[in-house]
Amino acid sequence: METIRLATFNLWWRLGDADRRQPAITSVLRRAQPDIVGLQEVWCRDGLHLAGQLAAELGFHTAWATADDPSHWHGRGHDDYGIGNAILSRWPIDSVDTIPLPPGNEPNESRFAISAVVETPFGRQRVTNVHLNAGWWQNELRRAQLRHLITWLADTEGEDLPMALVGDFNAGPDFDEMRPLTNRAAPYDPRLALVDSWECINPQDPGYTWDRSNPNRPSGEASYRIDYVFVGQDRADDVGRVRSSERLGTHPVEGVVASDHLGVVTEIQARPTLAPPR
Repeated sequence: METIRLATFNLWWRLGDADRRQPAITSVLRRAQPDIVGLQEVWCRDGLHLAGQLAAELGFHTAWATADDPSHWHGRGHDDYGIGNAILSRWPIDSVDTIPLPPGNEPNESRFAISAVVETPFGRQRVTNVHLNAGWWQNELRRAQLRHLITWLADTEGEDLPMALVGDFNAGPDFDEMRPLTNRAAPYDPRLALVDSWECINPQDPGYTWDRSNPNRPSGEASYRIDYVFVGQDRADDVGRVRSSERLGTHPVEGVVASDHLGVVTEIQARPTLAPPR
């Protein structure tokens, strides 16, 4: 059976020991062997960005977009750096869109999604990577951002393979803003239904990606699963069906955990199970 490996990983910008973490990030991605990965909190400076460096090391194509105003991230010792989101792909990228998301009351915290059409060996697939606002009080803002994004995606549906939506949603699966994504509440747009790949394979495992056991993150906060790989509903011939889903970045590399988040890597079926009708 031929599959596509989709992943998401938040890289924690320039925080922590970024210079020691960078080779750990490379090692985690090389070991996970994703075909397509969405990266959030990617640093950039002077025309260079970490996504480009990772792509060069791993032999990937790159789609990149930077935040218009990175000042929300400044004041922590790295004010000369910007921040952005990226999609890395083993296969060529045909087109890229940047979708600005509704802002909250902090105008210097610009959030957006990046969406790319990837020319896989099995057909064209739209992959969208998003990083939503993080405040625990910003449920309604995340709801507005998701409604805007899902409507945009429903308007652009129509590639060969079921689409993928990956990223750091900064909300647990039971949060009100997340429930419409998988039709547990009235959907944001009835034209588009998604499958939570982790829950599909690991229904009894909380799969924390914001995990108190990670030495890079605050110990006083609860653990949540906030990083996701969603896929469009699989077709009648099983193309798009989720075959596996696991976390990545769980173990130290040379004594360093790569990020304050754990990532997710999901495998979906790419070839039909059923023989075509005669």
